[in-house]
Amino acid sequence: AAAIVYPVPESEQLKNGLTLLVMKRPAAVASLSLVVRHGASSSPQGQSGVAALTARMLTEGTTTRSSSALAEAAESLGSALEHDAGRDYSMVGIETLSADVEQGLALLAEVAQKPAFAPKELERVRGEWLDGLAAERQTPDRLASLPGLRLLLGEPNGAPVGGSVPDVKKLTVRDLTAFHRRHWVPGESALVVVGDVSLSGVRDAAERAFGGWKPAPAPTSAPAPTPAPPDKTRVVMVNRP
Repeated sequence: AAAIVYPVPESEQLKNGLTLLVMKRPAAVASLSLVVRHGASSSPQGQSGVAALTARMLTEGTTTRSSSALAEAAESLGSALEHDAGRDYSMVGIETLSADVEQGLALLAEVAQKPAFAPKELERVRGEWLDGLAAERQTPDRLASLPGLRLLLGEPNGAPVGGSVPDVKKLTVRDLTAFHRRHWVPGESALVVVGDVSLSGVRDAAERAFGGWKPAPAPTSAPAPTPAPPDKTRVVMVNRP
């Protein structure tokens, strides 16, 4: 078997606690990602989907740019804003030419620090989101995994990352704002830059973009309890007409 050599990035911490990770690669395009160590498993009870929907809404407008203006700003860099969330992380990102890294960092900083969470945009995105949830529940293997994970892991760890239909219907701007304020903080985040760049070259640009992001205490909450392991095989039937 071939040896696996994991890349070791250069690392530094900004004054506000944000971790900067830089991996130099000989490429004309740079990947910029802001990753937060909180995802679906940090969602409050009854708010499944709030982490993923929060990450999505970060790319749907800021307090200084509308959704369309934000998309145009990304397009001016020949790119588009990305978003994602898993059980233990959330992220926003963008790819730019190496020469445009500073502009890309500034756009990411605006998205992370000044989200608008506009009610009109939330209703539009929620409609699309619910359509997606309904569509994936037509797939038998996905439908089987939903009760399976809940039975094994309990709530919120076993709740779908994208949320349940009833929970997503109830989420409000206040819920998204509270999740963002509590979990999107510099001390719980890492800025990951991969491309033809160096730590010294990125540091100043990162400080200019994210230096004003005010530090906040890390969220403190006890891990959600998990159900006891089953002592025998259990068969669960899911009716799908």
